[in-house]
Amino acid sequence: MELDDPDSATNAINTAIAISNGADATPYMTAASIAERLGDDALAITRWQEAWHIEPHNEYIETALRSHGEVPGPTMTGSADNSE
Repeated sequence: MELDDPDSATNAINTAIAISNGADATPYMTAASIAERLGDDALAITRWQEAWHIEPHNEYIETALRSHGEVPGPTMTGSADNSE
């Protein structure tokens, strides 16, 4: 993104997400930030939600979700199981 090449940035972060295999929230958080910069709020929310699934107690992720009108928790996922 710093080089003003959103396509390359998107490809790079999607590769990082694939490599992390759902074990690290950082690439999802980065992807959400890129989506926000590109004005894709739907993708940003999806990426923040994915990050939240990995780190449900991360206050930064929770704040980002709330800024998009989402309430982090079981209702966000459609699951009533909160056995964390």
